[in-house]
Amino acid sequence: EVVTVSDIGELAETLTLIKPLTPFDKWDGMQWVTDTDAQHASDVATADAEKQSRIDQANDYMNNKQWPGKSALGRMKDTEKGQYNLWLDYLDALEAVDTSSAPDIKWPTPPAH
Repeated sequence: EVVTVSDIGELAETLTLIKPLTPFDKWDGMQWVTDTDAQHASDVATADAEKQSRIDQANDYMNNKQWPGKSALGRMKDTEKGQYNLWLDYLDALEAVDTSSAPDIKWPTPPAH
């Protein structure tokens, strides 16, 4: 927490002039130490949100093309079937992403539109 010092004199022992390097730094009495567990948990939460966003975008794209309904009714053109399968493969690849390795995640590339 940032504190403004307005009194002249010695700095209280509970304060430091050294800024933390990350939002996950904790003061250990001598220096800032990064709480790597908290940092990793934040990275995983961010990756989980990114994964869900990519899944939602892919599903929205396929639904806007009406591919699930057309497929169920046998009304897909051959070109649509190929594209639909590419997008289903992309969804499978997204589902397989292990977000516990965040922030070092290699996201699959979506098919061309």
